[in-house]
Parts: sequence; structure tokens; C-alpha cells
Amino acid sequence: MDNEKTSYTSANVDCDTKSAPMMIRVTAPSTLPAGYTFDAQVGSINQSMMVTVPEGGVTAGQVFLVPRPDGDMTKLIRAPTGYWKDGLFDCFANGINAAFCCALCCTQLGMAQVMQRMRLDWLGMPGDEESTKNTYKVVTAIVCSYLVYMTALNIYIQSFLLNNDAEDLSLFAYYAHDLGNYAFSFWSIVALCRTRRSVRETYSIPGSDCEDCLHSTFCSCCTVARIARHTGEFETYPPTFFSETGLGAHAPMAV
Repeated sequence: MDNEKTSYTSANVDCDTKSAPMMIRVTAPSTLPAGYTFDAQVGSINQSMMVTVPEGGVTAGQVFLVPRPDGDMTKLIRAPTGYWKDGLFDCFANGINAAFCCALCCTQLGMAQVMQRMRLDWLGMPGDEESTKNTYKVVTAIVCSYLVYMTALNIYIQSFLLNNDAEDLSLFAYYAHDLGNYAFSFWSIVALCRTRRSVRETYSIPGSDCEDCLHSTFCSCCTVARIARHTGEFETYPPTFFSETGLGAHAPMAV
């Protein structure tokens, strides 16, 4: 399903593989039809390249993907293209490290670190540096708000039931409890599904939206750990707990 190659080593990583190029994002300057070409500035050195609008056209401000140009000197995380760096269940590929612990114990925060280095917003949608600079903070706020909300509601319900019959508890308390769980779970699945898709598209990895959805729904911990390994280059930049990108201060971004 995943077109996996588990014999990956840091020596064979190449972001410029011709058969499966790394993709970069371009923001449409205006609404343009399919096939239209224009000059875009890409990379940290603002290299000029000719970009062709994909099928279906684009609207003003829309972000779309194009192959990374040869000679782009922007320093990025190095990762293989065309296939996953390792398997879905290779969680111990780099040992028990910060990324593994985040994925296991607080999946959403591990996802947020990947979002931050992939320049995605809190919904997993790609954006520019300005619109995605606070993604980790936003996701952290969502997780903390959910924990406080559910804890307070559970304390209220349990306290009420100590001295009252269950049938006397307002249905509103039950509905509020269930709504909080459903809303948080729905956001977590959608955001992770979009994040995984963005990683696939950036590194030209075959797959489908259905596959992204299944992995995000039924194996979220392993999915977060996997995309963290793929976009982290842990062999060079060891993962850390208390970092917005999950990497050290000197590590580059993934895109």
C-alpha cells in the first residue's frame, strides 16, 4: 500500500532525484487558467523559475506544487523522494527518542511539530511563512483547551453523581461531553490526514486520500511517528521535546 523501502540510509538521500522530484510551493499571484506560465521567485535566494499553472487553474493566493528547481541552494531537511523513508511500524528506527514519545503520549503535539517544519496551518493546509509561523502554538492551545474543558466537565459530572441520581443529571452535560470528544477527534483526524497528504505530495510519494484517512484514523500514533522521521533527518538533527519543530534551533525547515 505504501510503496515502502526500508533499506534507507542517510547516504542515499537525495532531494533532487529526477525520477521523483521534491516539490516546492508556489503562491499564485492572481487567478490564472491551466497552462498559463509565469516567473516565480523560489527558495531563500529568490531564484527565478518558470512555473506552469496546473490543470484546473488556480485562484489568487492559492498555493500549488511544482518540482524543486535544479541549483536551488535553500537549506532544507534532506529526505528521500518517491518512497517513505521507512515503514509504518518502524517506530524504533531511531530508538526511543523525543519524536517517538511525542507521537505516543501526545499525538497532536507530535503532529504539530511536523506541521511547523512543513509550514502547514493548524488544519494541515499549506501556507506561507507568515500564516504558518504560529501553528505549533495554535495546536498546543487547542490541546490544552480540550484537556481543561474535558477535565472540568468530568469533575462536574462525577461530583454531581456522588450525591444525586444519574437520571437527574442534565442532558446538556452529557451532550457537552460527547460534543467535546467528537469535535476534538474529528479535528485530529482531518488535520493529520491533510498533514500526511502534504508530506506525500512534497516528496512525491505514491498514495491516496483514502490511505491518508485510514492511517490517520486507525493508526494515528504510528502515522505521526512516521512522518516525523521522514521530515526530521534525525541522523543529523536529533529530535527534541520542547521545540516548535521538534528539532534543534539550528535545524532547517522541511520546506
